[in-house]
Amino acid sequence: MLMRSLSTCLLAVLFLAACAEDPPEPEALTIEPDEQGAEVPTPPQEIVEGADDLIGRWVILEQAGTAPEDLYYVTFTREGDYIVQNEAGSTKRSSFRPAGDNLIAITDSSDTRRYAYVVDGNTLVLEVPGSETRTVLERRN
Repeated sequence: MLMRSLSTCLLAVLFLAACAEDPPEPEALTIEPDEQGAEVPTPPQEIVEGADDLIGRWVILEQAGTAPEDLYYVTFTREGDYIVQNEAGSTKRSSFRPAGDNLIAITDSSDTRRYAYVVDGNTLVLEVPGSETRTVLERRN
C-alpha cells in the first residue's frame, strides 16, 4: 500500500507539474516605424535646364594662365549647385544658373559673377566676358 500511495503521490506531482502554466515565451521584437525619425529627401525645387553639358565633376587644369598648385574639383549639379572642393576636402558651395547662350551666373554669399563657357568634348573653358581671364577644366567621372 505504501508503494501505491507513493506512486499516486508521484503521479499527482507530475500531473500538477504538467498542468502548470508554461513559462511565457520571450516576446518577438517588433520595430514600428518612427514617423518623425524617417526623413524623406525633398525633391529639388527647381532643376537647372539649358546647361546640361556642364553637369558633372570637373578638375581645374589651368587658371589665369597657370596650373593650380593643388587639385581643385568643380561640380555642377542639376539642382543648380556649384561646388568647389580641394584635394584636402575643403568645400565651397555656390549656385549657378544659365544667364544666356553659353553664359552662366555663379552666385555665392558675396556676389554674382558671369562666365562665358565653351564645352569641347571633355574640356570646359570658363571666361570672364570682356577679359582674357579664363579657367580650363577637364571632365572627371
